[in-house]
Amino acid sequence: MRLLVASVLIALSGFVCAASTQSTLTLDRPSVVAVFTPDADVSAADRNSDDFGDFISDFNLYSSSLASELRGRKDVAFISSSATTFIFKGAEHVPITRKALSGYGFIIYVPGKSPTIFEGVETDSDVLCALKDLAPKIRVPAQCEPNPSSKRTRVPRAA
Repeated sequence: MRLLVASVLIALSGFVCAASTQSTLTLDRPSVVAVFTPDADVSAADRNSDDFGDFISDFNLYSSSLASELRGRKDVAFISSSATTFIFKGAEHVPITRKALSGYGFIIYVPGKSPTIFEGVETDSDVLCALKDLAPKIRVPAQCEPNPSSKRTRVPRAA
């Protein structure tokens, strides 16, 4: 049931939020990107694994929640994308590939700051708090406290 509800929410949010299917996406403004692998590219082995249903359900749930929270904002864009490569304004940081995120994850980018990357599933609250860390003036609807289980990394500057 959770999978069905999450799928419907993602489908509905896709009509409202920016979506990207291009192979390269350039980020040039404060953005939260939900990176996903298109269904057609998910292997049968992955799709049939024991944990995939829960994983994709959680990923869709948190992506949908982020889409709802950031809908209509002028200070930060929410983008749901299956692009293969993500580059940053002015090539200031090394590009990120969907493959490096194992096909799913979140990118939080604010120009002039090192992007924060979450591989796989991460809670909407943790993603919003990472945005707040990069841009303290951006208001987020979350109580931000350190989360030791959060697996975020930073993107290094380009050489």
